[in-house]
Amino acid sequence: MPALDISRAEVALASGDLATLGSELATLFPLDPDVDRVQDLIRLALGQPAPELTLSGTASVFFDSIKRTRRLLDSGQPEQTRREPRVIGRDLDFIASLDGIDGWTIPQCLNFLLLEQIRPAHRAAVVGTMRDDGI
Repeated sequence: MPALDISRAEVALASGDLATLGSELATLFPLDPDVDRVQDLIRLALGQPAPELTLSGTASVFFDSIKRTRRLLDSGQPEQTRREPRVIGRDLDFIASLDGIDGWTIPQCLNFLLLEQIRPAHRAAVVGTMRDDGI
């Protein structure tokens, strides 16, 4: 099975074509339990008026990250906001995801698409790892 391609969803978000974005996400994640309310999730992710949604545990984790990301994007990244630490933890770790995009949910993909919109202010990154070698 080939890996999912989210490039059309990226283009739709960048151009503001929310109908196409919703269609792409519904096509990419047809088994997601939230597929029937994909347009409402998109509106919520973009801070637009949306019906009140009850989010599952993992969806609420991604929407917490989406809110922080939206604050960064909407503020134009002032110095104090850029210094705010971004702790993603295991639930939001795209690098360590064993399933890749195929295992994502619609909220997880929306989170990724919005995080991609942040342009770095400097060319630096901090990465930490830990390894347990046993005895």
